[in-house]
Amino acid sequence: MAEDLHSYQSALTYQTIYSPGLERNLLGDSAHRHVTVFLPPSYFNEPERRYPVVFLLHGYNGTSTSWTSGSYQGFHIQIAMEALVRTGRIREMIVVMPDARNGYGGSYYTNSPVTGNWEDFIARDLVAYVDRRYRTLPQAASRAVAGQSMGGYGAVYLGVKRADVFSVIYGTSPCSLDFVADLADADVWTTTLQVKNRDDMGTLPQSGIRWQGNYASALIGLAAAVSPNPAKPPLFVDLPFELAGGRPRRVDSVVRRWLEFCPAAMVARYRSSLLRLRGLRFTVGAHDHLPHIPEGARSFARALTLHRVPHTFDDLDTDHASSVREWLETLVFPYASEKLAFETVPENAVAVQQA
Repeated sequence: MAEDLHSYQSALTYQTIYSPGLERNLLGDSAHRHVTVFLPPSYFNEPERRYPVVFLLHGYNGTSTSWTSGSYQGFHIQIAMEALVRTGRIREMIVVMPDARNGYGGSYYTNSPVTGNWEDFIARDLVAYVDRRYRTLPQAASRAVAGQSMGGYGAVYLGVKRADVFSVIYGTSPCSLDFVADLADADVWTTTLQVKNRDDMGTLPQSGIRWQGNYASALIGLAAAVSPNPAKPPLFVDLPFELAGGRPRRVDSVVRRWLEFCPAAMVARYRSSLLRLRGLRFTVGAHDHLPHIPEGARSFARALTLHRVPHTFDDLDTDHASSVREWLETLVFPYASEKLAFETVPENAVAVQQA
């Protein structure tokens, strides 16, 4: 049987999915989203077989093609999954990779009156579509959500809130797990507070020697996801800092809104849901160029420990993205394969999560 399995060929399929919750977003983004789906080697040869599903979420400024373009050290989802199955390191799973890039570079996978209802798109519309179209095991026990950076945040955020949909969570370099370090550093916001319109987002110089590239744009995008303000054009956001006398000053009312979306601050509210999970794991590089990522992960781990929620936290001697391929192949997919249910689980069964 194993030899026959290895002669089968996996497949990538490409779909476009409409989500009503993304209509009428204030950024003018399409409610039709591209989705790439990996189907495992036996899918077309065993027509009665059903499979668990991993929903894999990309990072800021990424797309669904981030997993097929070699962006992460040459990683290609089809090649990697075939090799993992062939060598017996994982069992066969479907992998679903949606495009969540928007006019601000990334949705952060939350519901927002400005950017649209991305949480609903992933946890409701996309899950329902995949269960209708493919031979899945349509139960939370057989669904994982994973992702890198912004996608790592999305995986943790959605997993914490939606244990009724997903039972296994894995975030790598997950951003914004707590309002700490650079997120809470007034000086870091100096450049972002100069952004007056969308044209500025790609042109302003970055402040401080730590930042390069599009950090101001990423913060505006995050604000649109967690502190949107439809009555405040043209950016439609409230920021956690404002300029006062030429210096950034913290706005506590907005910071409180941000904390509502920080998983470290969500643990107490969602403890009962977290205890239903089959697995919760997150991995960071201690040398991430965004210090809030490892610090936020440590804060999240402390909150989980305080509330006695089983989890696995890897604080590794690496950085933000140079180990992503290794993490996916040696940690993320093997963990999902270990934790997911590969058969129907009775509805009244309670998962006993093991770290």
